[in-house]
Amino acid sequence: MNATPTLSALIAAPDGHLGNALCTVVKTIPGLHVVGRSASQVETLRDLAYYDPDLLLLDVDLNRSAGNTALALVPFLTLVRDLVPKIRVITLVDDLRQKQLAWGAGVDQVILKSGYDQPLRQAVEFVSAGSFRDLVASGVD
Repeated sequence: MNATPTLSALIAAPDGHLGNALCTVVKTIPGLHVVGRSASQVETLRDLAYYDPDLLLLDVDLNRSAGNTALALVPFLTLVRDLVPKIRVITLVDDLRQKQLAWGAGVDQVILKSGYDQPLRQAVEFVSAGSFRDLVASGVD
């Protein structure tokens, strides 16, 4: 019997309703093990160094203190990838403008926050299989 491969994931989302809901949903996804949750950029970098996860689930609002949250992704993701080069990043955004900026920042998958439960499950499945940026046909991109 083959066991489902397990991906370790760090959730990076500000404290609040979405962050709590995201944790709840992620814990129900087979093959995904949540190693921690960070509520700021500083905590995220510290936790990435400590846990060395396979996957970062990043709420774009984590960068709220940096002004334009989506524009702040580029320097933050540069730090993330320098720290954990193999990391895969799924980012949750608020709108299509942020979605385009997130793609430009080099994330592996982008999900709109509205109705993210099923798209998040699909994105995790694709990322765990090594597929990136090919979820357009299934409604996730």
